[in-house]
Amino acid sequence: MALSHLDRLQKLYEIYFASAALDDGGKIIDDAIDVYVAFASREPGFRSLWINGSQNPDISRRSYIVSDIIIRLARFHAVEKLGFVEGPALDIRLAVAANSTTHILRYAFNQTDYPLDQVIGELKRWLRTALLMK
Repeated sequence: MALSHLDRLQKLYEIYFASAALDDGGKIIDDAIDVYVAFASREPGFRSLWINGSQNPDISRRSYIVSDIIIRLARFHAVEKLGFVEGPALDIRLAVAANSTTHILRYAFNQTDYPLDQVIGELKRWLRTALLMK
């Protein structure tokens, strides 16, 4: 079931990157986070298995594949639409952002100290700052 959720989430990102006008880096970041939050909010099984559950090797492998696909889509648009220079510096920036985002999103859905929308807003602000500096 978790693998099916990851497949559907990947498809949502592929659709977004294929159809959106992607010339505003801040909007891309916000929209990408919104895709995840909307999916996690309407899919209790995803939250239960992915956000709250323990990972088995198959789920971990599949999540890395999905993350790599999202990073490739983001890299393409960063280079082609936003003028970033392709190379190791961009690759590590995207990898750190993707891995950090995974952990922060899990935290956002599991914590009870702050409203979810405020944690998501802070994540977006942090990502825009970290990813859009040239």
